Amino acid sequence: MISIIIPSCNEPYLKKTIQDLLKKAVGEIEIIAVLDGYWPKTEDMVDDKRVRYIHYSNQRGMRNAINKGVEVAKGEYILKTDAHCMFAPEYDKQLIKYHKPYWVVVPRRYALDPEKWEIIDNPKYPIDYMYLDKDLHGVEWREKNKDPKLAEKKIDELMSSQGSCWFMTKAYYKMLRLLDEEHYGMFWNEFQEIGLKTWTYQGQVMVNKHTWYAHWHKTERRGYNLSNADHEKAVEWTNRWKTNLAWVEQQRNSLAWLIKRFWPVPTWDPKYIEHEERDSEVMFWRKWMQIGRGKRRFEQKQLAPHIVEMIGDKKEVSIVDIGGGAVPMVGYETPGVKVNYVMTDLLANEYKEVYKYHNYTPPFYPEYQDMTKLTFKDETFDIVHCRNAIDHCPDAWSALKEMYRVCKKGGYVYLWHFEDVARMMQHTGMHQWNIHLEGQDCRFISKTKSFLLSECIPGFINSRLEYRHGVIVNKLHKI
Repeated sequence: MISIIIPSCNEPYLKKTIQDLLKKAVGEIEIIAVLDGYWPKTEDMVDDKRVRYIHYSNQRGMRNAINKGVEVAKGEYILKTDAHCMFAPEYDKQLIKYHKPYWVVVPRRYALDPEKWEIIDNPKYPIDYMYLDKDLHGVEWREKNKDPKLAEKKIDELMSSQGSCWFMTKAYYKMLRLLDEEHYGMFWNEFQEIGLKTWTYQGQVMVNKHTWYAHWHKTERRGYNLSNADHEKAVEWTNRWKTNLAWVEQQRNSLAWLIKRFWPVPTWDPKYIEHEERDSEVMFWRKWMQIGRGKRRFEQKQLAPHIVEMIGDKKEVSIVDIGGGAVPMVGYETPGVKVNYVMTDLLANEYKEVYKYHNYTPPFYPEYQDMTKLTFKDETFDIVHCRNAIDHCPDAWSALKEMYRVCKKGGYVYLWHFEDVARMMQHTGMHQWNIHLEGQDCRFISKTKSFLLSECIPGFINSRLEYRHGVIVNKLHKI
């Protein structure tokens, strides 16, 4: 069953919309009209067992009305529509037929003359495609809407939409934690929230051209009283998506990832999508440090046993953690030894913003270093440690050479990496290299290059090669 949610505030065409939905449906539906702060006249109410009215004495806003409708909905599917829309025959059948899990679907849109209750003959329509501009406004994508090749695609990806009509399962609605009244306010940027959460979590926004709806594009007359303060609140929170701070707990893909997926997108600077990989890595650490995990890592000062083993009988030791991320993963102190510990990462400056977001001051900060061009002098460190980072590097050969260079004679380079992680991650984000065992050696493979560890750094001897639980460990001794 489809539960159709209609938020309504002083809507003159609510009755027509409900009657149209009832007439055009061929399957099981229920209609939940939320009367937000008003009562229609008796003659404007629809007496049908499939229709329920929820009444608010005081206006609570469109988001609240939709959430209340979803809360009481009995259907597996949710269709939200404005209270001034006409639908195609069998709209419900077509929406369910072409729906897939984790999809938010929007039908093809026309313009409605609500008095005549007919589609307006306007060359601008139908509208199938919209995009998000650099200010995150939903804009008609004229070039796509007029493209004859795209017209043949009945189901297609949609970057954004208007928000007047959308379709999804009730379970997915709950998964996306829609609609967020606290941060976005009562009304504005409804589909910015829906679309961005869908694309950046695990899903797709799709247009279904097998069916359509016609929407009254109002200019001066509005059912909802839209305050400037509410608009500013929604805009302020929506802008947080640009820095991936609008939905930290759930977001998996960055906004740059979305822009790149639909590239070229009008008004956007190409430089924005250049930071897709960087943004993804920062998002990972921002989420990883949730619920105090980052703080606990900094508090675990004791060096890991495999590091202590490499120190031997030294009373002072220099350790560098290459590509260490936002927190130390191996500790940085051990009894009886003076430890000069340096943590480096290409995104060191970005991690400072991560600490700031979590309102945390660490005991030390990572140092900015490019592992392919380290600024340290030759033979600076007794132990060069690199955990789960070389696969992120564009030039693994140069990075390994640099680790050799800064390692002291008699010291160690310790490499810890997941096997073939780039393949597992489909070369997304910063994952560029697959690393796997090849006999008694270790092979590094990118999309364009391949080499053995022994070919890159033959100056190391007494190496120990281990494989356990999907992880490859190289302990390389330089003499």
